[in-house]
Amino acid sequence: MRLLPPGLVPTALGVLLLSHCFPSYGQAANNAEEASSTLRFSGFATIGLVSNSNPDAGVVFSGAQTKPAFKGLSADLDSVVGLQLDYALLPATSLTVQAVARAGEDLQPNLRMAYLEQRFDQVSARLGRMRTPLFLDTYAEEIGYANPLIRGPIPLYGAAPSQIIHLDGASLQWRTPWALGSVLVEGYYGNGRFKYAWFSASAVEQASVIVDDITGITLSTTLGNTTLRLARTNLGSYRIDSSNNTELNAGIAALSAGLNRAAQGYAGVPSIAQNLAHKAQVLDSFYDALHAPQQYTGLGFSSSFGKLTVMGDWATWNLNTEMLGKLNAWQLTLTYETSYGTPYLSVSQKNRTTPRGDTSQVTPTGVAGLAQLDAGITGLRSGLDRLALYTDASMQGFTLGARWELSNNMALKAQYDVLATPSAELTGAFKVRSIPFDNHVNLLSVALDVVF
Repeated sequence: MRLLPPGLVPTALGVLLLSHCFPSYGQAANNAEEASSTLRFSGFATIGLVSNSNPDAGVVFSGAQTKPAFKGLSADLDSVVGLQLDYALLPATSLTVQAVARAGEDLQPNLRMAYLEQRFDQVSARLGRMRTPLFLDTYAEEIGYANPLIRGPIPLYGAAPSQIIHLDGASLQWRTPWALGSVLVEGYYGNGRFKYAWFSASAVEQASVIVDDITGITLSTTLGNTTLRLARTNLGSYRIDSSNNTELNAGIAALSAGLNRAAQGYAGVPSIAQNLAHKAQVLDSFYDALHAPQQYTGLGFSSSFGKLTVMGDWATWNLNTEMLGKLNAWQLTLTYETSYGTPYLSVSQKNRTTPRGDTSQVTPTGVAGLAQLDAGITGLRSGLDRLALYTDASMQGFTLGARWELSNNMALKAQYDVLATPSAELTGAFKVRSIPFDNHVNLLSVALDVVF
């Protein structure tokens, strides 16, 4: 199996997106070879080392990573291995299975893809587990050799809700050539189940992320050396199940019930009764603060101008809760081929565009005899304020690095990253055990990428 060097990244992405034969990582052009074999194994691996300057802020590739790269050397951030099987059941029917194991997730194998595909001329249908096509390079996101950088820009890729890696469901694709290039339209529906690691001062909790009714459509086109892609995804329900969330909901329910009982007790004093009932309604508005439908819109492009390649993504998330708000993110990456290697530069940013959850009305009653209830309300407000800080994904990044081709299936990369959040109380994509924290991180990374 042979992949293309960085200068041909737009062409490679065009093959992945428009031919959509990702199972063999670029062998779409080798249909004769594919037809001659009914069973094919392939794979990819990255051995990566990273040095973090910061003891407070751990860096992760995904929300499921339980072993962040804190200060010192770590192989957990980028090291990964993936194996894939492609089986041609019939000339137009195939099975694809891909499993990936990441060092930061204790090398536990995770099924990324397992689907049947049926092709009908320009239309194909898939049923099973597929990667969720949120970004331009979704189908090659974990294949280090297929990407110019060691890892995708962390502000865009490294924090929820970017971590909807796959869906279990179905997709329908239509592809056709046209005068100036090719077009691919894909629609998809499914559900997703993922793990998410919550960090605290004393423990790491594996929470469950439950996403139902994922529906979306993508439009991709190739015009010469330029690839464009537009995606729209709706999540009918996004819920995080964790002990922290369960305890928060239980506390809200208990305090709301206490306020309503107190309101009944003060029925003879309408002003107090109404105030207590209003405070109960305010608390109820924070129940299931991390559970809501969500919408995602993304635009990606890649274009080459001789030895220069320009790649970019823009995305917006509407998370539909006051606690999570709305987010905008973007990244721009430049690479330039030389006889000595391919240096690259990348800048990225994610910002929350709506105010964080307003807890100004979560206040004690001030009513004599309700001191215990007031203490609970004060504690709840503190917890909600901290949750708002932990769930604000705002951060920015700067990357400078270089890539060297060692062979037709192996590349070496070295990279320097500067990452930061807007303040010492906002965690962004970092894993932290307490806030405030040192919110500036310098990373020095090297990685060896192989495909086979």
